[in-house]
Amino acid sequence: MIIAIFVCGLIVRIVYLVQLQHVDPLFYYPIMDALYHHEWAVSIVKGGWLGTDAFFRAPLYPYFLAFFYIIFKVV
Repeated sequence: MIIAIFVCGLIVRIVYLVQLQHVDPLFYYPIMDALYHHEWAVSIVKGGWLGTDAFFRAPLYPYFLAFFYIIFKVV
C-alpha cells in the first residue's frame, strides 16, 4: 500500500515536470534563487567548499545540492 502511494506521487511529479518544461520559459534558464544556488553548488564541487565571505543565504541547500552533483556527476 505504501509503495502504491509512493509510485502514484512519483508519477504525478514526473507528469508535472514534463508539462512544465513545455510551458514555463524559465524552466531551462533559472533566475535568481535557482541560479544562485546552482552556481554556489558548482563552486563547492570545484573545491570552494569553505568559501571566502560570510554566508549571504543559508548554506544547507547549496551543500545538499553539491552532494547530489558529486554523486550523479552533474558538474
